[in-house]
Amino acid sequence: MSTRLAWAAGFFDGEGCVYVSGYTRGRNKLAITQKDRTILEYFESIIALDGKIYPAGKDNKYWVLHYSGIKGLALGNLLLPYMHHPDKIKKFAEYQKDFA
Repeated sequence: MSTRLAWAAGFFDGEGCVYVSGYTRGRNKLAITQKDRTILEYFESIIALDGKIYPAGKDNKYWVLHYSGIKGLALGNLLLPYMHHPDKIKKFAEYQKDFA
């Protein structure tokens, strides 16, 4: 078990979001929002998958690390063995259906 990967999964369990559109196939995403961009860059370096980091929120005070499509699938598959949050695990199973 990789300690860093387990940390990344715990971070995603606590801070991440799995968005599954019930209406439009292919619009699903995994995202994390933080005030500090460097923590998102650190997360990205651990999982070795390039996501999209962009400013968000009123006056761009937040940063979002966003994964969609096959990269979102790869991220979820990488973190899933370490995740514990039942709602996120369930949502990721829905996300996977886009690729079945």
